[in-house]
Amino acid sequence: MRKIFLLFLLTAFLAFPSMAQDFEYEYEGQTIVYTILDENAKTCITRAGNLSSPGNRISGKLVLPAHPKFDDVSYTLTEIGVFSFIYLKDITSIEMPNTVTKIGRGAFDECSGLTELTIPNSVTEIALWAFSGCSGLTELTIPNSVTEIGDAAFYECSGLTEVTIPNSVTKIGYSAFFKCSGLTKVSIPNSVTEIGNATFSECSGLTELTIPNSVTEIGNEAFSKCSGLTEITIPDSVIEIGEMAFSKCSGLTEVTIPDSVTKIGKLAFSECSGLTKVTIPNSVTEISAGAFVFTSLTEVTIPNSVTELGAGAFMCTFLTEVIIPNSVRIIGESAFQDCGRLTEVTIPNSVTKIGEMAFCGCRLTELTISDSVTELGEGAFLACYALTEVNYITDHPKKFDNDWYYPMFSVETYDNATLYVMPEGLELAAETVPWKYFKNIQAKDFDAGVEEIISNTNSDIDPNTPMEIYTLDGKSISSSLDNLSPGVYIVHQGSLTKKIIVK
Repeated sequence: MRKIFLLFLLTAFLAFPSMAQDFEYEYEGQTIVYTILDENAKTCITRAGNLSSPGNRISGKLVLPAHPKFDDVSYTLTEIGVFSFIYLKDITSIEMPNTVTKIGRGAFDECSGLTELTIPNSVTEIALWAFSGCSGLTELTIPNSVTEIGDAAFYECSGLTEVTIPNSVTKIGYSAFFKCSGLTKVSIPNSVTEIGNATFSECSGLTELTIPNSVTEIGNEAFSKCSGLTEITIPDSVIEIGEMAFSKCSGLTEVTIPDSVTKIGKLAFSECSGLTKVTIPNSVTEISAGAFVFTSLTEVTIPNSVTELGAGAFMCTFLTEVIIPNSVRIIGESAFQDCGRLTEVTIPNSVTKIGEMAFCGCRLTELTISDSVTELGEGAFLACYALTEVNYITDHPKKFDNDWYYPMFSVETYDNATLYVMPEGLELAAETVPWKYFKNIQAKDFDAGVEEIISNTNSDIDPNTPMEIYTLDGKSISSSLDNLSPGVYIVHQGSLTKKIIVK
């Protein structure tokens, strides 16, 4: 419907005036109607059509002359007119002279019988929907004279198996190869700087792809539903990965995002059901909503450059481990919702907001929340039925709304888990929503047994001396004090072993 509407508008604005001079010329046994473009320059185009009918009606092999004649005057054919041969399903092959510089909008749209096409190296522009719906076309050579491939130029050319784009092309338009389901291999030249929205979307047969290091932006849905892709190399020239850029690429198993990328767009890798590993560099500052929703990630390390986790960013049912760095300020709505294998998480003291349902449905057994949190959304830890211990490191528990339709914690958590607060905050916790709903509230001296307390990484420990930092269960996690999440750790430095708490 969108395509028909746009074509209708283009017909209204771009079709040639009825007063323009048309003429017929017979060549190679076929009669084609032409329209004089410039009488002084003696140029012409094939007659334009419209949504109802093409500008010409022919079948079989179409051979266009370089110089059709009218009243014994030669005119140079420079352009294939708008919708000139639209809907002509019986055209089987096309030969154009090297006088043609532009193939107009919708010129051969829905010519489904077309199997052979030669584009001369005089052509610089292939316009919107020029060959869309040419499902019989299996081979395509784009000459190195072409600088722009228009929006949807080869839309639904499902028979195409391989395309080589020359290094003269600087722009590939929106949906240029959308639904070319037979396409298995694409070579994009390093002249291209941007891969447009939905350019290769739903190319389900695509198994091999090279993105050159000239590309700085991968557009929205650029490769969405390319289910045949098993690996992808994103060059370190790319700054932004657009919304749904690789959504539903179910064959992808591993992705390395280069350290040039600063933003991962909404739903960028959503529903990549085979994706088990992703490397996110510390150049990324924003992981947008749903970026990795419904993937098969088992663990993820969020770099300390990230300040916000978007809504539903990591709704991954297989996720067992996540490290949230001390740079994150906002954990969005449903960011980790239904991560049913996630058993432990530490909220760093940089976090000020935890969105609604952020950890709803996680299998957390222990939870640590810092006093830095000033906004806690409804249902943030709802349905975390395995919770036995909630550590709220504060001497002044804050009040947060506790809607009974979407309570902060489930009734089972309030009944069975123990809430620990600092001794100074014990009395206030028993009076403050939602903490007062815990049946078992106890004081905990979070500093007990600690030899040093570190705040903002100010410490007597020599940062220039090699060290190894372990969790209390002996797991090595770092060799630096920088960006440690709040908690208790063991530091081994030379002959020194010290227990520390990071606030």
